[in-house]
Amino acid sequence: MNSLASRTHTAIGLMSGTSADGVDVALVRIALGPPPRAEVLDFRSVRYPAGLRRRVLAAAGEPGSPTPEICSLHQEIGEAFAGAAMSLLEAGQIESRSVDFIGSHGQTVRHLPEGGEGPEGPLAPSTLQIGDPAVIAERTGCTVISDFRARDVAAGGMGAPLT
Repeated sequence: MNSLASRTHTAIGLMSGTSADGVDVALVRIALGPPPRAEVLDFRSVRYPAGLRRRVLAAAGEPGSPTPEICSLHQEIGEAFAGAAMSLLEAGQIESRSVDFIGSHGQTVRHLPEGGEGPEGPLAPSTLQIGDPAVIAERTGCTVISDFRARDVAAGGMGAPLT
């Protein structure tokens, strides 16, 4: 693993679009330059497991689905968190460029560290915090670190307290 100060980085990019047919994954080498360059070393599309695509599409577009509201709240809460950070900085007359990073837990909307039962079968151990860290970063000009609880649950912890 290279330090972020390194001039060349190897990275993996992951993406799934609204078709929800699977995950596109690319292995790339990025040279910071000058000039900056990116080289795709490998790429593939990996299909979602059976049933997952149907569930994603239902959650995303089913009439009465709460997904549009959650999507909007993700943005709005990000704005509120950014506003809170800026309020603190302004009150203390602190320049945002003097802040090394912002740690954002986000707003917990569901916490299922032990999973559960859903209408389609077992629910995975999971947790969902909203409040888009990209919005916080954009509004404050600071690096934002987030998803602490989700990482703890992914590692087999309960997510609260962090283990």
